[in-house]
Amino acid sequence: MSLLSPPLPAAEHPEQALPTPTRELVKIAFPVSLEFVFQLAMGLVDQIIVALLGTLAVAGVGFATSVFFILFITLNAIGGGTSILVARAHGASDRAGASRLFGAALSLGVVVSALLALPLVVGGEGFLTWVGATPEIASTGGPFLSIIAVSLPFITAAAIFSGALRSTGHARTPMTVTLLAVVLNTLLGYALVTGFGPFPKLGVVGVGIATTVSYVLRAALLAWQTYGRGILDATLPRTLAKWKSALAPLIPLSLPMAATELAWSGGTFVYALLAGRIGTAALAGMQISNTLEGVFVIASLGLGSAATVLIGQALGSGKPAGAAAWASKIRRSGVLVALVCGALFALTAPLLGYLFPNVDSAARQFAFISILVNAAFQIIKVQNMLLGIGVLPGANDPRGVLIGDAVAAFAVGLPLAYLLAFPLGAWGLIIARVVEESAKLLIFQWRARKIVWAQHVYGEEGVVGH
Repeated sequence: MSLLSPPLPAAEHPEQALPTPTRELVKIAFPVSLEFVFQLAMGLVDQIIVALLGTLAVAGVGFATSVFFILFITLNAIGGGTSILVARAHGASDRAGASRLFGAALSLGVVVSALLALPLVVGGEGFLTWVGATPEIASTGGPFLSIIAVSLPFITAAAIFSGALRSTGHARTPMTVTLLAVVLNTLLGYALVTGFGPFPKLGVVGVGIATTVSYVLRAALLAWQTYGRGILDATLPRTLAKWKSALAPLIPLSLPMAATELAWSGGTFVYALLAGRIGTAALAGMQISNTLEGVFVIASLGLGSAATVLIGQALGSGKPAGAAAWASKIRRSGVLVALVCGALFALTAPLLGYLFPNVDSAARQFAFISILVNAAFQIIKVQNMLLGIGVLPGANDPRGVLIGDAVAAFAVGLPLAYLLAFPLGAWGLIIARVVEESAKLLIFQWRARKIVWAQHVYGEEGVVGH
């Protein structure tokens, strides 16, 4: 059997021919990429609809989204850790263990996210003012932030459900459910912003309501697919000792991942603050560019999630050489994906006038330049993504990801951005971000060369030798 061959799923007969490595990779990566593209499309749809209200609305909603994104991406670490551990348990045919871990992780994620969302729900505008928004930005984005904060527990639950479904061989389900959520968000958002038909004209608040309703529907459908189809059992630990046992492998893995995501998203927010200091047009242009880039670069998350699943299953079935081979193959595939997605991203630059006709020309000009520069560096960004969300966490090295994100952002990128932003304006932010991504890749490469896959095979306590 080739080292690239994936482990047999629990329901498969040994005598059946295994799929080719490329086909197995595409089977997971393609639907996951589409799922993330659909999810980011919700943000893009929100911006396009909000753009009907003008530049200030785009800047306000974009700034509020930057704040919300910090919690969104940080709490996703629970879903990422769950996915890794469920994949290992699935590779070892331990369905009961996977169900116990999943139930505990889901409970933890929902409770933590609800507690973190509460201050934003009751004081969105005040919070934006406290973190540095101008009065105009805070009054525009605050109501939007308060409404979408309600969706945070549902977003976290959906991330945990999606990760478990992918890790148990059901990658298409989250993709289909997310597509339905995007359709609902688009129709309802447009209706509530413009007052179409019988719907009230609510402006920015209407977008927040549509987004929240869509996320709630997505979480409910994923829960039904996971438990209703019997993919995992709806079980929870019944004693404190069993809770500790279920969460013991998850917390040491998820906490560094959460700190990593916090460092990365926090750095992104500081860039938004600097753009806001340059001017409303710069902030709006950055939000437009970031949202459009997300739709294309997020496609590479499919490969990162495939790395999580395939490496985890290989380690779960006791094949460290197979895990190493999967890591190498996925990184090679990332080069091709980056070239294609970077070219498509660049093609959006000439379309800005059509997508955002009511946004100031200065904002569109900054977005135009930012799109072309970032499209040229997609290979670096995609490799960082594959190493940061797939390979290094799959090798139980979330600490390496934290080091890379924190050092690159807070020791390299942000100091450089602060030095360059005001003499060079928007160009200073673009240059700093490119240097930051390059520094991060050097650190991730260094950590990846230190991986010893044999130390991370699945055992009675989760991971042997770690």
